[in-house]
Amino acid sequence: MSYRTVLQRRTSRTSHFAIVALVVALASAAVPLAASASTPDSYQGSGELTFIEIKPPKARLPAGASQQFHVKGLDADGKNIPEAKVSFSSQGAAGTVTKSGRFDAMEAGSGTVLVEVSYLGKMLETAAEVVVLDDRSGVTLTRVAISPVEIELTVGQTIAFTATAIDTSGEQVTAGISYSWTQVGDLGTVDPDGAFEALAPGQGWIEVTGTLFDSGARAQAKVVVHEPAAAPSGAAGRLSPGFLGGMAAILVIALLAGLWTLFLSWKRRVEESPFAAKSSDQQGRPALPPIELPAIAARSVPKVAAAKTRDPEKARTTDLDLPLLPFDESPSRRIGPHV
Repeated sequence: MSYRTVLQRRTSRTSHFAIVALVVALASAAVPLAASASTPDSYQGSGELTFIEIKPPKARLPAGASQQFHVKGLDADGKNIPEAKVSFSSQGAAGTVTKSGRFDAMEAGSGTVLVEVSYLGKMLETAAEVVVLDDRSGVTLTRVAISPVEIELTVGQTIAFTATAIDTSGEQVTAGISYSWTQVGDLGTVDPDGAFEALAPGQGWIEVTGTLFDSGARAQAKVVVHEPAAAPSGAAGRLSPGFLGGMAAILVIALLAGLWTLFLSWKRRVEESPFAAKSSDQQGRPALPPIELPAIAARSVPKVAAAKTRDPEKARTTDLDLPLLPFDESPSRRIGPHV
């Protein structure tokens, strides 16, 4: 097997690993982005059901009317758990309750709406009191309360106002009541549910009118709208998590592309090197190219002919024409020229 073949196989495996790494990086970056885009309001609390919120906690309504109850399961931090399962039931002959939490008053009397909330094997219970009156004469609206009663906003902000109706007995009226919302001062718009959007600076009022059968009441809230503040010089505080995740994915892709480019450059240099064209030995190891040593010419060691001879004529060198030296007759040493 040639060294080029071995190199090509190793390069192919390396390229496959690089492609797999690129796909994994892209998938890792795309999954959290898709999750954040598809479930922006997903529950991220402690995960343990701790409280039950029911609205209204009690209701007074005449026979033939209906009252809708709204229930939420909350964790220890007060966060809503949308996945919590809610079930309704009723006690007493005053009326019945549907699976969605709507109580239908049937006859005068008192009753109870029972609520069960379960989540991850834990169940909590609560109840709401219901009083059903004989007819409409027993329910008369005396006043309406609005919340908040005063608010300051900037142009572009939105707030939801709420209204509460109180009857002659001081009890909250939740059934048969209707509200109408208006705004004074041309500061913005308010929808039928009391949500106000500020569109222009100034000062004005939000007015709500409650109507219950033949009675009604009114309430107002003061609104002050300011010009929006100047945008901060740094935009980091306005970046959404989705945008930051997208930028992180782009950086990962750019890094992998740079590594891939370096790998291709290294591969090309290896293939163009003189080692890539040499074959391997019998054991599969690449054979090294022959090493050419520089020629040694002018300063080669002279070969001395007849090194042991005492004859000065035979002591000449074969490569270089060196001057003859005085030859000492003593067999133990030679001496150089006299100074």
